[in-house]
Amino acid sequence: MEAFLANFAQQVAEQPTYAALEDEGLALSYADLDAASDRVAGALQARGLKENDRIGYLGLSIGHRVVALLGALKAGVGLVVLNGRDPIAAINDIAVHAGLAALLIGPGGEEKAQAIDTPAIDVSEMVGGAAPAPTFTPRKVDPDALAYILYTSGSTGRPKGVPVSRSTAWHQTQKEATYCDHRPDARVALFGQVWIPMLLQTLNVGATLVCYDFAGRGVGPLSQWLRDERISLIESYPAMFREMAAATSSVLPDADQIYLIGEALGKDDVIAFERICPPTARLISAYGSTECICMAYYVHRHGDRFELATVPMGRPLEPEKLRLVGDDGADAPIGEVGQLVLTSEFAPPGYFNDPERSTDVLTPLGDGRTEYRTGDYAFMDSAGVLHSVGRADDQIKVRGYTLRGSEVEQEIQSYPGVKQAVATTCAGPRGIRQLACHFEEEPDAAVDIVELKRFLGSRLPAYMTPSHFVRHDALPRTRTGKPARARLPNPLAGRDAAPAPTEFDGAEADIADIWRDILGVDDFGREDDFFDVGGDSLQAMTMVLAIERRFGLRVPLESLILESATVAGLAKQARAADLAPAAASAPTAMNRGGPERPLFALHTAGGHLSDYLPLAHALDGVRPVLGVGPRGLAAHTAPDADIDRIASHAADVIGQAAGSDAPRLLIGFSAAAPFAYETARHLIEAGEPPPTLVLIDARCSWLNRLRWLQAAWRATKGGDVTAGMRRALDGLAPTAAAPENIDDAHLTALLAHRPEPLALPHALLIVGEQGLAAPADAAEWRRLLGPGLTTIEAPGDHMSMIRRPFIGALAQRLNDWLANG
Repeated sequence: MEAFLANFAQQVAEQPTYAALEDEGLALSYADLDAASDRVAGALQARGLKENDRIGYLGLSIGHRVVALLGALKAGVGLVVLNGRDPIAAINDIAVHAGLAALLIGPGGEEKAQAIDTPAIDVSEMVGGAAPAPTFTPRKVDPDALAYILYTSGSTGRPKGVPVSRSTAWHQTQKEATYCDHRPDARVALFGQVWIPMLLQTLNVGATLVCYDFAGRGVGPLSQWLRDERISLIESYPAMFREMAAATSSVLPDADQIYLIGEALGKDDVIAFERICPPTARLISAYGSTECICMAYYVHRHGDRFELATVPMGRPLEPEKLRLVGDDGADAPIGEVGQLVLTSEFAPPGYFNDPERSTDVLTPLGDGRTEYRTGDYAFMDSAGVLHSVGRADDQIKVRGYTLRGSEVEQEIQSYPGVKQAVATTCAGPRGIRQLACHFEEEPDAAVDIVELKRFLGSRLPAYMTPSHFVRHDALPRTRTGKPARARLPNPLAGRDAAPAPTEFDGAEADIADIWRDILGVDDFGREDDFFDVGGDSLQAMTMVLAIERRFGLRVPLESLILESATVAGLAKQARAADLAPAAASAPTAMNRGGPERPLFALHTAGGHLSDYLPLAHALDGVRPVLGVGPRGLAAHTAPDADIDRIASHAADVIGQAAGSDAPRLLIGFSAAAPFAYETARHLIEAGEPPPTLVLIDARCSWLNRLRWLQAAWRATKGGDVTAGMRRALDGLAPTAAAPENIDDAHLTALLAHRPEPLALPHALLIVGEQGLAAPADAAEWRRLLGPGLTTIEAPGDHMSMIRRPFIGALAQRLNDWLANG
């Protein structure tokens, strides 16, 4: 901090009349600001205040707040900024918690200051020079002494103070210069938030701070104010930026840097930035927290291509100090998810006067460093860029699946008329967690909740579609503009605990009977989801088998996860089983998609797609994953027992899907590899360009039939071990009889398969590092696919490589190969 004070003194000496600070009714040159802060420092020294004593500032004037900060830094005491618009009780709570020895009062803080039992000093007199003040005598201050305390309400509403030492404050100020260009001629906007490193760096280089009371004046005059004041650098919260952008109809010609911190940005924010800023502008998205300000940053230059759904966290400012730590405590490899942990001498050793809350977050290591567990989860791509996967408290678990609430919120906010949405959970019948959505509408909008739910159902898997929707005139918010989740009401409050049983007709009555037998409950309706009323994955499998016996309909388990598991939805599928089949069905969307070419996932033996669900989730926002199912899942279609017919059907489905002239991307995992391989052949024969083929731990069934003994479980699941063994032994050679079920049909097709070489220009074989496929398999794929085949390894074994935590690494390596191929 002594370095900053020396630099500031140099600016005063070199440009005493240059504008340092401009606020409503207040204009201070560098010499004026220096003199005013000296008077404040002298008044503090005269009170006998010393290192690590705490003083407060209370007022509405941003300019006077800057004077108070500089005076406190010069005097060597710690400053606590109190929000002058908070209730008196909240202000007093922080004053008591911080143990304030004195209170600096600015304009607008006089009345509330009377309720705080602390000696007061009027900053207005110091700024205007209306009253003499004791002479300030500079003195040496310990670098580890307190500079200020940043208070935040946290998630509980209880004050939480982050102490910042003088050395840390200067370190953060220097980091500010890494990602923001504070030119000497810059005009930097202050909107009321206390980003002290930004404020100090502006004065450090001799630029000008220009204040706008956003809380008091609102967004209306802001656009014109930015033009009139020729603001070049805007630093703010995303929530405030969105309001500003919405109220700005034309380009802000001088705004060449927009710096935002506080929450993740989306593609809409990038679009808004490009609309209101000139072609020379940069959008800087910083990842940080109250505890450590900025830890990573991402820069988007106006006009650069941007097609991600969410702006990345960016590159770590200090890579050697910021780690991704997995659940096992080890560093997470590239592509794998871990918690961000900062180990630094500049992290606070604990929250001020709050050891209880410090324990789980901040751990002093005894060597001057502190380990700070951020609670934020991310993965790092091969370019060294961090991508957020949400906070620990953003993780929502429903129906046995863990998801990010922010993912659901982004999709809801893409619906016309929805201004902002918050995804939470609530306790439904028998305490089962259900997904809920609280949303705020755009002005004059009238969102139809039925249509909104239908919209989400077409874009999200069923477990990510909220069961309950609550409309708000205005979502409750924190002082930084974020939704206050703790104040959201229970969406089930006031509803009957046990509604009257629904009367079902036809196929619905049969489905409802199956549910009653499996779940042992009767309090559900036509649109209730099986998993929301207590069903789990094992019970879902029992339901699938019962529906198959009753209707002759095979319902893949993944369709319950991706599409519908309601009585009405299942009955609709059952009724459709009596209709004539179409020539080719459409692929099943397994994620929300993204800008890159879609990846067509070929079903595994038995018609399943669920093995691809983790990959689809990992690629969400980057690349669509479309599942290609087989014939034979319903009673009116016989299963194909010939791989040529299976591949021909898959090629028809893929051929009818919309797409560009670029080659199709096919993927096959394990036993699905031969299906994908032969589908590629059929696409070429149909006149399409040679597709790109991706095989994951692909097995060659024709090389080792003994592997198919695992098929015995399909029969033994009914309890008949003898029949199961007979079925497995019968599967060791192709059978002349037409198989009656899809499992046996696909087994027969795979065992009879004798592939011919198919030299594709681009093919990839991914094998597991911990359980490599048999060397004979890899050699066989090289023989079949020729020199266009690339083989890479991914962490995990045959099954773990396609699940968390390893799926992130597999997805990253797949994307890297596709991008370079």
